[in-house]
Amino acid sequence: MQSSEVVVQDTMDKPACQICRKAGLEEMLVQSAFWEGERLVVVEDIPALVCRGCGERFYDDETAIRLDMLRGTGFPAGRAARQMNVEVFRLPEPGSSGDG
Repeated sequence: MQSSEVVVQDTMDKPACQICRKAGLEEMLVQSAFWEGERLVVVEDIPALVCRGCGERFYDDETAIRLDMLRGTGFPAGRAARQMNVEVFRLPEPGSSGDG
């Protein structure tokens, strides 16, 4: 499915979010960032139930265990699916414009 496509589904049979209590958890593949020492790594294609109301993510037990096992390996660079550059910003001091 392209990201520009809109899917309208009946939310009556969908479980309610445990955080905001709205119905409409959707099965999605998500990505998450983790710090491993000084390295920032991203894990893609994580199956999750995502709340359409607040965006909270819920993982089943198998997925949580698989993520823990991957973290336990230390995210070896040789197993990375790809690499990406990440821009780093500093939070401006209060009262500054943050432009420079």
